[in-house]
Amino acid sequence: MSQVNVNTPNTVPPNDNDNGGSAVAAGINMVTVLILIAVAIVIILGLIWLFTGSGVFAHGGSAPVPAGTITAHASATATK
Repeated sequence: MSQVNVNTPNTVPPNDNDNGGSAVAAGINMVTVLILIAVAIVIILGLIWLFTGSGVFAHGGSAPVPAGTITAHASATATK
């Protein structure tokens, strides 16, 4: 069996009377994606900052001590 198309082809494009609404929607979608990427980068950088040397969960570190100052650690080892 064979099929024959009896419908006439549509010669008018379906979006012939589009006034740019789809272009505006595409622009809004692109701006939204860019904002979400920027927020994700800020969150990732914040987590990296927290878990490295300058963040809240930093491992150790100390402030500079002026020369000639005896700290608690140095005096504890001197008395042993």
